[in-house]
Amino acid sequence: MSKVALSVTYSHGGDIYYIIMDGRKFSVDKALPAAFSSVFGWILIGPVSEREAHPYQSMPVAMTVSIEGLMERFWQVEEPEAAPATFTDEGRCEKLFCEQSIRLPCGRFSVPWPFRAPPSADTFAGSRELAVRRFDALERKLATSPQLKSLYVQFMSGYISLGHMSVATSPGRYFIPHHAVYRPAIDENKIRVVFDASAQSSRGPSLNNCLFTGPKLQQDIVDILTRFRVPKYVFTTDICKMYRQILILPEYRQFQHILWRPSPHDELVEYELNTVTYGVNYAPYLALRVLQTIASDDCDNFEFVRNALTRQTYVDDICDGADTMPNVLKLQSDLISVMHKAGLELKKWASNTPCVLEAVPAADRVCAPMPFESVDGYGTKVLGLQWHPEGDYLCCALSLDSAPVCTKRGILSLVYSTR
Repeated sequence: MSKVALSVTYSHGGDIYYIIMDGRKFSVDKALPAAFSSVFGWILIGPVSEREAHPYQSMPVAMTVSIEGLMERFWQVEEPEAAPATFTDEGRCEKLFCEQSIRLPCGRFSVPWPFRAPPSADTFAGSRELAVRRFDALERKLATSPQLKSLYVQFMSGYISLGHMSVATSPGRYFIPHHAVYRPAIDENKIRVVFDASAQSSRGPSLNNCLFTGPKLQQDIVDILTRFRVPKYVFTTDICKMYRQILILPEYRQFQHILWRPSPHDELVEYELNTVTYGVNYAPYLALRVLQTIASDDCDNFEFVRNALTRQTYVDDICDGADTMPNVLKLQSDLISVMHKAGLELKKWASNTPCVLEAVPAADRVCAPMPFESVDGYGTKVLGLQWHPEGDYLCCALSLDSAPVCTKRGILSLVYSTR
C-alpha cells in the first residue's frame, strides 16, 4: 500500500479562498491569463507578455466636502420618498386635463375646471347677491365717466359678438364680479376689465378657493431673455386674446356667470362666459398646457416651432429667432401655420429685420412710437423690458416725475412702473 505525503501550507486568507472561487476555469492560451469564476464574477489570473513599459500618468483630484454639504445629504437621507404624482394636486390637475379636455373639429381646445372637491348645490351660496352689489357699484362709477362707460360697453359688446360670452340658458352656480382698471393719464382709450374669481361672499367660498392652481409650467423669464439674445435675427409676437381662444367645457360654464346690462334702464341679464377667464387661478396653467399639447401633437415636422412654444414663450409672448434670414422667415411662417390650426392668431409682431415685418399685415405689427423713446424710432415691451428693434438692444424705461418714496411699497411701485 503506497503512502501519500500530505503537505499543508498556511497562507493568510487561504481559509476563505475556496469560498470565493467556485472551481470554474476558462483558458484560451497558455501564454494568456486564464479566467476563473468567483463570487465577484470572472477573475483573470496568469502571465502577461512583457512589453515596453509606458510612463504612468496620474491626475490627483482633491475634493473638499463642506459641513453644509454633509448636513444637506444627511437630511435628504432622512426625508421620505416623494409621493406619486397622482397623489399630488399637480398630478390630479394633469390627470383631469388629459381625461376631460377635448380638441374640437375646428382645432380649438375645450377644457375643464379642476375642482378640489365636487361642489354641492349650496357651495357658492350668496355669490349672486355679492355680484349684484358689485355691479351696482360699477354702474355708479360708470355714470360718473362717459368715456369709461363707452369703453366698458364696447368691451362687453365685443365679448358678446365674438361668442366669448352668451346669455345664460340655465341658472348660474357661481357669479364672477367684474370691474374696470382705467388709467386715463397713460391711455385714455384703453381699459382692462378684471373678472374677480376670488370674490367671496359671507356664506360661501370664492371660485378660486375651490380650484387647483395647477403645476408651474412657465419658463424662467431670465432664461427666455438670454436665449432670445443668441440668434442674429429675432422677433417677438403676441398670441391674440390667448385665454379667450380656449373654450370651457359646457358643463363647467355654470360656475362662471356674470351680470351685465349696457344701461341702468335695461334689464339686468345673466350671461355665462364660454372661454377661459382671466382672473381664475387655474387659467395660466390651462393656457400653457394647451400650448404644450400643440407642441406635442402639431409639431412633428416643425421642431423649431416646438422649441418656440415650449422654451421661448412667456404666457402669451413668443420671443425667438434664427441665425439666417431664410430660417427666421420659415420659423415665422411655420409658427403662424401651427397656431392657426389651433385657432390662435399672432399679433403685435416686432423684429430687428424688416423682412419679418413685411411678411405680416401692417395691422399685425407693433409700430406705435413709445413715449419714452428719445434715441431711435420705435420700441416695444419684451417680458418687462423695453426692446428697440432698430438698434437691437434692451433697456429699462424709467420716468421719475417726482422723488421716489423710500419705502417697500414705493420701491415696488417704481419697479413696476418701468414695465
